Amino acid sequence: MEVSDMVCPDSFDNHPALLIEHQYAISEPIASIQQLDARLPVLRDLAGSAYIRQEGAGLLIGPYETTAQECQFPGHKPTTGAKAPPAGFGMELFADDLDRITDNLMCAIDLVPSLGQVGFASVVNGPTIWTGDSLPRCGRTRIGGYYDFNSLSYGITHGPPLAEHLAAVMLEGEQPFDLTAECDPLRYGNWATPEYVHAKVLDTYAKNNDVAYGSFENRPAGREHLAKHPLYHALANHKAVFEFGAGVESPAFYQCHDSVEYNPCKLHHHDWAHLALAEAHKVLAGVGFSYASFSKIAVTGPRAAEFLDWATTNKLPIKGRTKLTYALTPAGKINAEFTITKMETNDFYLVGSRAYSDHDTQWLVDLAQSGGFSQVQVKDISDEVDVLHLAGPRTPDLMQALCGGQLEGQGFFSMRTVTTTNQTRFNGFKLSFSGEQGYELHVDRADSVALYDEILRAGSQFGLSHFGNYALNSLRIERGYKIKADLDYAHYSEADIGMFLKKEGDFVGRDDGQVPTRSSKSFHVDTEPGWEWSIPGDSPIRDLDGNNVGVITTAAHGARTNKSVALGYLFAGAPHEDLHVESYGRRWPIEIVQQ
Repeated sequence: MEVSDMVCPDSFDNHPALLIEHQYAISEPIASIQQLDARLPVLRDLAGSAYIRQEGAGLLIGPYETTAQECQFPGHKPTTGAKAPPAGFGMELFADDLDRITDNLMCAIDLVPSLGQVGFASVVNGPTIWTGDSLPRCGRTRIGGYYDFNSLSYGITHGPPLAEHLAAVMLEGEQPFDLTAECDPLRYGNWATPEYVHAKVLDTYAKNNDVAYGSFENRPAGREHLAKHPLYHALANHKAVFEFGAGVESPAFYQCHDSVEYNPCKLHHHDWAHLALAEAHKVLAGVGFSYASFSKIAVTGPRAAEFLDWATTNKLPIKGRTKLTYALTPAGKINAEFTITKMETNDFYLVGSRAYSDHDTQWLVDLAQSGGFSQVQVKDISDEVDVLHLAGPRTPDLMQALCGGQLEGQGFFSMRTVTTTNQTRFNGFKLSFSGEQGYELHVDRADSVALYDEILRAGSQFGLSHFGNYALNSLRIERGYKIKADLDYAHYSEADIGMFLKKEGDFVGRDDGQVPTRSSKSFHVDTEPGWEWSIPGDSPIRDLDGNNVGVITTAAHGARTNKSVALGYLFAGAPHEDLHVESYGRRWPIEIVQQ
């Protein structure tokens, strides 16, 4: 923290990490260990939430406490944020507190009975640093030439491989493999307040050895400290159950009854599964509303068009039109996906993944500077604009009731600025990530609740329903629409995005001679009942002989087909028949979907 403040104090609004006390106990020598010729492997005691490793002729037990404490340094007042130790603090330790780790030590003795035959020679209590997701901050920052290598919770485990990874970023200008979601310093924006960080880190540390249930678990710690967007309370009144990402609460699904409790800690037979499918079916039959949490980036200034023509893969749209495009690394790997709309000459509006808004914005800033486009301005306006999404066959009827004939004749993938009958102004984009007829209504955040209320009134005559992210995922995946995880840092020749590459002209990373090592595919997966939503990303695809021939990136239960649908990749030379996906100790047959 002190180093980053010294480098550029105005560029670090917060430090999304917390210094906490970590205790470990070292046993007296154990006779059976003294007789060994080889070193014992490290043991993870999940029940006791501790690691156990050899220390000399004894054992060291390092618990992850359920009652962890923030470091309180001598002379410092208690805080709720990452505060550096006082100047001069070096190898000092804190007073031990055995009461906090007694249960962990007893579990260790039950697991390794020889521990109960000796005493503990010492207990050590010192500072360790953690982020809210327990992962390091390793990579670029907002300061050119300054890289973060911080918050390595597992020092010797994280240190050497991440040092090699960061060296590649610094020397070659890009990651050797994608750790953006896991380790990018910019994954924590200014939304990560000290209060959030404090609550989130202590919860994550306490649950370090708990069973994790993936993104569906949606742990709540810290979220109570964050500001909510204006629509949050309006959607909560419609029984929205929210999921969280990049500082934003967005509806995952909607409850039918307030009294029903949903257990998020499940790997299969999810309590919400029938609700998500019902929401998707209502969209397919009529019209549905969802809150779309996208990033919004403005690129303006002299030579903005020239810059974006070089920085992205597709030919730029004409004024009022929208195109899908990609930003690549110098080696041609997909770094970001955007829709791009030309608002005016040298005034462009980019929409992308909200979870990567800070990363993508900084990437464009750095690219403009390194490419000689110093007059181009890149600004993240995600918190200034809300996106209200309508989808389904009755969407045109609703839009007619909402704003009259102002959208009549509007073409697909185009934008018009319109005003509702109650004088609420928004930009209407004729497109939908659901794959159905639809519109995205981009409105100033100050007017989002007013526009939402107007949509409810206009939609009442058309049976307007609400649908969340799970239902949207069900719809988009059947159309083969990719999210960031599906792009998987692939070379553009591998990701099936050929229709979004301009035929002439250069762009960053262009190398049409690259030989693909894998190819993007869509699959149907034959799971057992109750497991339709339960195929995690990175699940391996295997052939009859058990060889790993591909990987799943995302999956969901498709509402149109009533099948589990997955996106992913097959490696070059892989067979296209007799394949299965392996997950949770199960093997599910898969077949390639021709699109």
